[in-house]
Amino acid sequence: MTLRVVLIAVVLLAARAAPAREPATAIAPVTTGQSAPPELQRAFSEELPRALRNAGFDLVPPNEVDMKIGERPEFLQCRAGGCLIEEAAFLRVARLALPRLDRAPDGNYTIGISLFDATQKRSVSDAVDRVATAAEVREKLNVMAAKLRTDLSRPGRLEVNAQPAAALTVDGEAKGSTPWSGELPAGDHVLALESGGARVERDVSVPPGATARVDIALTAPPPPPARRNPALRPLKWVTLVAGVAAVGAGAGLMVLDGRGSCSRPSGQLQCPDLYDTKTGGLVALAGGGALVVTSVVLFIVDRPRH
Repeated sequence: MTLRVVLIAVVLLAARAAPAREPATAIAPVTTGQSAPPELQRAFSEELPRALRNAGFDLVPPNEVDMKIGERPEFLQCRAGGCLIEEAAFLRVARLALPRLDRAPDGNYTIGISLFDATQKRSVSDAVDRVATAAEVREKLNVMAAKLRTDLSRPGRLEVNAQPAAALTVDGEAKGSTPWSGELPAGDHVLALESGGARVERDVSVPPGATARVDIALTAPPPPPARRNPALRPLKWVTLVAGVAAVGAGAGLMVLDGRGSCSRPSGQLQCPDLYDTKTGGLVALAGGGALVVTSVVLFIVDRPRH
């Protein structure tokens, strides 16, 4: 049993220490360089995937991308934000590398790579350079891919505001009270805010070299549902009914006390036998009053409580 606990602890620690997996990237199959010489186009298309892999990107094989895009050929002209988000979702990647090969006014060619992040819905890095030969394409693409990787590794900033002020933790680490701002590694983070019994958690993505802002309104948790003692509900009503009945009986006995208990024949002025119910009436009134008071107390005790 102890060995199992130790093994589980080791696995959890290893998982926590392991770096986050690099998001998948696909080269968007846009049409580029139609006016460039064939050797320049070939060098660009062959070297771009190699340069991105060498820079550390988790690149989807271009042939797999081409096969998928065959189902959605409209993505060949995709360059706008909304279209790129849809394309990234279709390819199941987090990033798209947008290649560029254009003729420059001086007769040379401009090559470029723009990195579009689908989670942030924007371009997060861009690299552009001039080339004249296929050899220059290979050399400069490696430099450009390395620049993209460097841009992605830049830390970002996070600003958190909460109403009311709350205690903030980021990825389980206490950061003090809001408002708070600070530098964080680029990527996804988990925020937790607590104030007055309310707790809110949020996932936030911090872009490299940019600022992410979070505004949260905290509300107190709703009170627990009202609870009642199930035994008091019938008891209070039985006590009330019995008390009212006893009071009514006592009042009747008091009214009956001293009245005749027989029928008087014609000419008889009074009945020789009289009711003596005063004592019983007083006892009934006292007992009924006590029961009514007891039922009132039970009603008060059985009020809904949180």
